[in-house]
Amino acid sequence: MNAEPSPTRPFAFVLIAGLATALGLSLALKPASPAHARATQPLEHTDVSAEPSAPPSQVTPDREAAPEPLARGEAPTLAEAKAAPEAAPEAPVPPPEPLHVVGLGWELVAPGVLANDGLAPGEDSRFRAHGIDARFTVTTEVAGLEAALARGAVEGGAELAILPLPTFVASYERLRALDPEVFFVLGWSTGRDALVLEPRDWLVNTGSSKASTIRVEGEPGRASTYLALHVLDAHGDDLDRVELVQPGSTRESKPRVSARAIERSTRTANTDAVVDSRALALSSADAPQLIPFVAVAPAGVVRARGDDLARFCQLWLEGTETLAADVPKAARRIAGEAGAPEAIALLNALAYLEHADLDAAARAAGLSGRGAVSIEPLFQRSWALWRAVGVLSTPAPAHAPLDNSVLAQVALAHRASGSADAVTRAAQERRGGDRLVLVHHHGEAALERDALIDELGLLAGSFSQAHVELRVRGDRKVSRAIVDEAVERFGLDPEHIVVGPRVKGKDTAQIRVLVP
Repeated sequence: MNAEPSPTRPFAFVLIAGLATALGLSLALKPASPAHARATQPLEHTDVSAEPSAPPSQVTPDREAAPEPLARGEAPTLAEAKAAPEAAPEAPVPPPEPLHVVGLGWELVAPGVLANDGLAPGEDSRFRAHGIDARFTVTTEVAGLEAALARGAVEGGAELAILPLPTFVASYERLRALDPEVFFVLGWSTGRDALVLEPRDWLVNTGSSKASTIRVEGEPGRASTYLALHVLDAHGDDLDRVELVQPGSTRESKPRVSARAIERSTRTANTDAVVDSRALALSSADAPQLIPFVAVAPAGVVRARGDDLARFCQLWLEGTETLAADVPKAARRIAGEAGAPEAIALLNALAYLEHADLDAAARAAGLSGRGAVSIEPLFQRSWALWRAVGVLSTPAPAHAPLDNSVLAQVALAHRASGSADAVTRAAQERRGGDRLVLVHHHGEAALERDALIDELGLLAGSFSQAHVELRVRGDRKVSRAIVDEAVERFGLDPEHIVVGPRVKGKDTAQIRVLVP
């Protein structure tokens, strides 16, 4: 027997069909999202010819309309993702341009090698950390340094040189085409250069000096040779009578006066230049402001790379602090470089140098104070002495080739960093002494006041730890007036320039230098 259909089934079917119909109507009447609408619309054909303001030849992708901004939380369509411009890749940062540096001796470049953690940038190079690719080379010969500067910014060449100022002056004629300039004072020779004299007391004899020939054994251009010429000239000797000969030269005749220039450096550590200090007439330790060593570069390099040179000098100053903090450790570190001398030779050579801080560099360059031993007068004096003995043949430039823009930039950065203002601080030099090392004889003619004042300023400035005494033939009031004028002109310490008794003999005046 078949079961009768339930009277409720037709009603259920009707209910389900009604609900389905209502759901379909609600979906059909719901507004579509913008993304769905764009995705379901067919691509429209753009009639380019219908745009009179843009002919086909002028239509470029740059002129296409920018896509509408997406609603918040809305994903772009595939077409929009393809149309979006790709972000340009970042341009690679070019490596810093190398700065090639050549030094005349390992001891002269020691602060730079320490700051660079090697001749080439090491792992702890301060130069590299500040964007400078410093490359140091060392030569012991002046000709090698000149050749490196001539080659310039290539392997084995240099844009920057570190050398004593008298050596730079002696090389200037050969380097003139490069237009080289001093742009920073790095330190001084304080015992590196010395002089042996026969007779040993020649520089302190009280009578006017007269010698038919004075033989000076020394290399042309070397700072030690310059020291010999400087003190002979300051003594009053006629440099036209000086015979400059190479070290080791032999002569049959023995002159009345002979001098031997001594250089105590890493170059001469294993030579007979090491002499008994009791045989020395004097050294640059007695005149610690006379022989600065300087940084030199062609004028074009100074103009083009002034910012790099300023950073180089600032980091060099930091290297001097590292050196001063532990000299033995610094010597051992430098001795580990290829071609470097033994640590003991470096220690001995470094003992005869004083490195400049910013204050001292500014004074030596003439930016602070009125010193008589700034680069300008020292350059002119060096030129005159080298020319007198035939090393140079042309007149000196009207002004020393000096550019203080780099030094000024370092000083401004130093001040802006909040460091103490050291540039205007007056130098406090300890003076005193009872050992007479030099007597300057001022001719037999009438007193030349201006020349005597200049000489007094130069000797008092270069022999910065000495007592300097002026004696004249006339009234002591004349001596006092000259001393006062020299003190005022050159900013000298009046406590250490004294007026002595009247001069005896044929001299019109004498300047006596007594060192500790």
